[in-house]
Amino acid sequence: MERIFYKAIIFCSNPLTGYYRFENKFQIYPLLSENAPKHDKIKMYPVVIEYHVQKEVQIDVPEVLQELQGFIAKHTHSQNYQRQIRNLLSAVTNYWFYFPPAEFHWFIEIPNGDLTDEIKDELDKQSSKVGMTSFSFPEMLQENVISKFTDTGLPQIEFIKHPECFMDIDIDGVKEVKFPNYTDVAINNFFALDDEARETVNSAASLISNGVELRTKMRSLSFISFVSSIETMVNYEFKGVPIDACNNCGQPRYKVVKKFKDYLAKYASNSSSTKKEVDKIYSLRSTIAHTGLLLLGDNKIDWSNDKKQNEQWQAHFQAMQISRLSLTNWLLMRGEQQALY
Repeated sequence: MERIFYKAIIFCSNPLTGYYRFENKFQIYPLLSENAPKHDKIKMYPVVIEYHVQKEVQIDVPEVLQELQGFIAKHTHSQNYQRQIRNLLSAVTNYWFYFPPAEFHWFIEIPNGDLTDEIKDELDKQSSKVGMTSFSFPEMLQENVISKFTDTGLPQIEFIKHPECFMDIDIDGVKEVKFPNYTDVAINNFFALDDEARETVNSAASLISNGVELRTKMRSLSFISFVSSIETMVNYEFKGVPIDACNNCGQPRYKVVKKFKDYLAKYASNSSSTKKEVDKIYSLRSTIAHTGLLLLGDNKIDWSNDKKQNEQWQAHFQAMQISRLSLTNWLLMRGEQQALY
């Protein structure tokens, strides 16, 4: 089957210095072009992603777009596959791989270097201008045309121990990207899943990516996204389990919260400390979902309860990492289960 190779620029939450290639499916590496714009004020680290898809693909499009059916089908298939890779990498590592949508915004220009008093005075004299959130340079389109994977000459990305790596995360986006040492296995098992399971994992990974994106903007929605990712996998894990009713009260014996806790005990940790964190996460999830109360700071600035705010921050952080760890372990253990048959 003939393939089309794509090369695109995406972004990472942390600086990437080496390359990572998964078999012959895709690879990522830092943007090395001398033509690319650079700035020391923005922590959006440009990353090149290369991948390939089948040249001929059938996708239904609206009747009004039938004349462009071929172009739209290839573009849609390519973008969906790229998004799947970005979400998967964001879920099985400590980093966020993303592509921001193009939007119009008001801007003022900020130069490289330290913001001296003189520069600050110049900024105060500026009038805002309209711009579009886009990373581009004149040579980009030509540079992004490839017919095979690029030989970057870079060293391979460094791998670190799983699962301890998920407990050590740089939320400031300064440290160099390092992947868990079972990343290859997790991704291999993802692509080996049947369609239903792969779609479920893709949804869970997408929710994790959404949670990371919203982590500092809308913390309550971010927290719910991480918990929803776990719940997506819980529902799939227990989809074939019969629910018996109590003979006395008629209530289901296997309650939702028990499934949630059992899933994390199996795929995250069964330690007493983790169980306590899971209790806090589920309690906070219920508070937000059922009462409409938001995490402190989401709807107003409140300095009056540092202890509660710190507890919520910890639960938020734990939800992010437990959602990542449990999904990764589910993928790793799925390979072990498949080997038994």
